[in-house]
Amino acid sequence: MSKRAVSVALVAGIALGLLIHAPGIGAGYVGDDHLQNAMLDGTYPVRRAIWDLYAFVDAPRGDVPALREAGTMPWWTHPDLELTAFRPLSSLLLAFDHHVLGLGALGKHLHSVAWWAALVVAQAALVRRRMPTPVAVVAVLLFALDPAHASPMAWIANRTALVSALFGTLALLAQARWREGGGRRWGWGAVALWALALAGGEYGFCMVAYGLAYELIAAPRGWARRALGVAAFAGPTLVYAAVRGAIGYGAHGSSVYVDTSLGGGFYKLALIRWLALLGDESWLMASEASSWAAMVHLPSLVFLLVALVGFGALFRNAVREWPDDSRRLATALLAGAALAAMPTVSAFPSTRLLVPASVGGSVAISIVLVHAARAARDRARRWPARLAQGAALLTVAGLHVAIGPLATYLRGRLWADVHALGDTLYLAAPVADAGAGRAPNLVLLSAPDPMTVLYPPYVNRQAGRAVSGRWRVLCACTPGQTFVRTGPDTLEVLGDSGFIVGTHAWLLRAADAGFRTGERITTSTMEVEIVEQQGGRARRVRYRFDRSLDDPSLVLMVFTDAGIERLAAPPIGGHVPVPDVFSKLHAATAPWAQEGASFRPGAVPQGQ
Repeated sequence: MSKRAVSVALVAGIALGLLIHAPGIGAGYVGDDHLQNAMLDGTYPVRRAIWDLYAFVDAPRGDVPALREAGTMPWWTHPDLELTAFRPLSSLLLAFDHHVLGLGALGKHLHSVAWWAALVVAQAALVRRRMPTPVAVVAVLLFALDPAHASPMAWIANRTALVSALFGTLALLAQARWREGGGRRWGWGAVALWALALAGGEYGFCMVAYGLAYELIAAPRGWARRALGVAAFAGPTLVYAAVRGAIGYGAHGSSVYVDTSLGGGFYKLALIRWLALLGDESWLMASEASSWAAMVHLPSLVFLLVALVGFGALFRNAVREWPDDSRRLATALLAGAALAAMPTVSAFPSTRLLVPASVGGSVAISIVLVHAARAARDRARRWPARLAQGAALLTVAGLHVAIGPLATYLRGRLWADVHALGDTLYLAAPVADAGAGRAPNLVLLSAPDPMTVLYPPYVNRQAGRAVSGRWRVLCACTPGQTFVRTGPDTLEVLGDSGFIVGTHAWLLRAADAGFRTGERITTSTMEVEIVEQQGGRARRVRYRFDRSLDDPSLVLMVFTDAGIERLAAPPIGGHVPVPDVFSKLHAATAPWAQEGASFRPGAVPQGQ
């Protein structure tokens, strides 16, 4: 009966999941999808192998000058910027979609759906092991509808999270079967599956956390056998880490993706990001917002800690009277979920990072929910205890049963809206050749969000529009600042509140990587000079172009409510204000998810 109930929940969960994920499945190409398509087509400014499609910029390979010259990266890009991820299996799957199957956007999304459905099946098989039937049923449904799955279902580049999570879940199943007397073939199967989880990408580190938690908490006793069990995932992990380190993958020079080069600041930031992610998994406290709040407001950090301790207390009370084996397994899944969030702290906190944590997190939430429902109905308990359990039931059910699936649906809507908005705004850009006998110089004065910095030429190429000129973005300025034409071929901008601001600037240049007065960055069509800086932050910048601003092949553009539009060059001494379009751009997407919070100027504290 228990297997049948879980099977019914599995079918229902996949069906409901497909329904609420439908908007995201039709989201088309978004963000990095365009860059990876260019890599596969051979039109990305630097060559990438089919197993290396997550290496977007790698300074040691000499990428920064080439990407600046092509306009893929703006002039303020950190000269030592590295944004590379070692995800060979996930890259090869993208290449398989493109070169072998010839899939379009919808076909690639359906491929991601297949990985998601397989992951839900694997998680159902996991929770059926020694979990009470009600807990297993609720856990499967919660997992299938988890908001963390919205992004990898809607964003093709983020499929990597599903790949690693699937193989990691299967590896944990094989590990448990082997350690509990299943024979050597299960042990070797676990080794192979851990290796595949890691080959999927760095999310494999998150899944290895479950193997560690299982061996320390739930596996059969005996240190010799435990050491052998640890070796099953430690071996592949060490090999993967060694290869990744030898090739030089990782993040450097960014404030959105950070590394230990920040010193003590990294560990403070990592701790707060980790706590925020745990708050997101347990209480749906949007990690994008809660991490920022915890950084700048001590009461927010205290509230976050209290919430996490409260969830731990609810879980402990729920499993207190369970059989020893089941209690240890449930505790291992909770500990694994907590540890699974830790390897993701180098990235800006986001619900999309929680796919691995949701494997065990959904089980822990189910345990709390089922126990609270039973305790609230137990007439043998005193009324204060029943009242407390009723409050816990209403809170947990309200969040994860009511709000959670709605958040999943709305996040998928967000991705669809981002795709539609990009098509509407970026395809309006005047990127065609101006017909003046030379390649146009396409100059956007200010970008209001990260996608506008990087992707408009690629969106246009994906739509079949030729982009024959060089794409240049002059700044990520705050509204109210003004460009001034100071010469036939020169513009200047003065930024009183700081010139390079916002996550879309700090993604490509760490917030504490200052400029020097007199510093110059040169490309074939433009020279940028830092005329004035304060505390390393550029305040006055001069742009000198390789042609007059009146030359028809120099296409000045501004971002307006209608999209990217051409701007007539002002006369010498004339002014062009930076328009306030960010609030309108953000308002188009913010109601459907917190993802936009990571794009809001000021979302990353200065110096972070």
